[in-house]
Formats: sequence, C-alpha cells, structure tokens
Amino acid sequence: MINPNKFKKHTLSNQGFTLVELLISLLLGIMVTVIMLTMLAAGWHTYKTSNEYSNTNSIVRSAFNFLRINISQAGFQKEPWVDPLLVFETIAAGDAFTDGPAFEPGQIAAVIADPATGQDGHRIYVRKEGINTANDNVESLIDCRGGAIVNNTIVYEVYYVSDDELLCDTAISVIGDASQTDPTETDDPVVISDNIDSINVRVGLTDTTTKAVTGYVAPNNAGINWVDVNSMQIALVVTNDSSLVSIDGGTDQVTVDVFGDNRIITTEYATVLTQTVTLKNRSF
Repeated sequence: MINPNKFKKHTLSNQGFTLVELLISLLLGIMVTVIMLTMLAAGWHTYKTSNEYSNTNSIVRSAFNFLRINISQAGFQKEPWVDPLLVFETIAAGDAFTDGPAFEPGQIAAVIADPATGQDGHRIYVRKEGINTANDNVESLIDCRGGAIVNNTIVYEVYYVSDDELLCDTAISVIGDASQTDPTETDDPVVISDNIDSINVRVGLTDTTTKAVTGYVAPNNAGINWVDVNSMQIALVVTNDSSLVSIDGGTDQVTVDVFGDNRIITTEYATVLTQTVTLKNRSF
C-alpha cells in the first residue's frame, strides 16, 4: 500500500524560499553593499584630503625656506662686517613703503604690526646693500624677485600677507643720490605662496657685550635695539579650505598655537610652521 505522506514530504522539501525570505535577503544585501560603499568613499575622501593638506604643507615649507634665505641676507654683503654707521651713512632715514618703518643708519631689519584691516600678524622689512662684486670677488646678493643687487644700490624688501598670499615687495635706493629721499617702489608684489593666514614674528634681544641672543620678544617690545638685531623667529599660519570638504557656512574652526597665543581660525585645516632666521650679514 502506498503511503501518501511520503510524497507530501518530498513536495515540501522542493518548494524553495518564500517571497518574504527573498525580500529580506535582498534588503540585507543592499544594506551590506551601502555600508561597504560608504566606508570606501569615506576612506578615499580621507586619503584625498590628507594628500591635499600634505601637498599644501610641502609647498609652504619650500616657500618658507625661500623666505628664510632671503631675510638672512639682510645687510651689507662684504665680510667682515664693517661699521654700520659707515655702511649706511649716505642713506636718509625714511619710510621704505607706505606705512613702513624709518630705518636708522646701520639698521638692516624691522618688524611692524600689519596695518591691513582685520589682518593678524606682522610685516617684515629688510634692506640689502650691493657692492662692486668684481673688485671684492664675492657673489651678488639676490632680492626676492631673483635680481642681483648692484653696486651702490640698496634694495628694501617687505614680506607680508594679503588675501591668504605671502607676498614680497621691493623698493630701490641709490647710495649718494641726494634727490632720492625715499626708495622707489618697483613693480607689483611677488607671490611667494598661497594658503597663508598670517606671518608672525618674535625678535631676538641681543646682549650688548656678548652680542648673543638672550631671548625673543614681540616686535613692539621697548627693549629692542633694531640696529643690533641679528635674529628673529618667524611663524607662518598655514590654512587650507579643501575643495573636497564643505565648510558648512564657515562654522568650522581650528585653534592654533602662535608663540603661546591660542588663535581661532575659521577654516577646515590649519597648522603653524616656525623657523629661526639668523641675519648672516649682521656679523659682530
């Protein structure tokens, strides 16, 4: 006699997944795929933004070295250092640029608070005197535009930040030209680097006996003798609003330490690069 239950069990075992089971499986598969794609996109985004910030730092570091080398050449290039009053005695004291400082005889650098509205930081002024390199068998000093500073010529340079760009502007004065009371400004500023929020400076105090640096202070410190300044610390605040990141209406803020002063900047990324610059041609 045939058992009907035998065929019933066989039929049930071959009917497969129900529609509900298929829908649940499909939903779980979609969820896993979305999670994996989200993680992949986040990882790629992090890599791209990190790479962009790294490239920014690399470019700014190169620009910072350019800045350091140019500022370190401030002064009279012939060694050993001669009496600064004799070197600059034919130069009338006066503003190098609008809002610039007046240089005393023998002074080769100056730092002032940036007069630009809303701009934190400082402006750095230096001056370099050219000599007759054919007679003295030395290489010419170079200004920030890449030009050689010729004999009997003084070039003033100012380094400052405007619209997130680190700039250098120059002015020229001819030694012994009585008609030239102020240096003549040249062309447009040179762009050294972008992504710069501000340039900040601390000036080295010099011991009058040993000529060694005893400490670094803000440029407005009353104890600074600018004629004796031979060192300064420079900090560049680097920022980057990545094109890959939404700033959400400018609400993102980063806190950076600038010479012990915590500064809040509205940006996606910020860091501070610092170097000590020795004015090599100020040899005591």
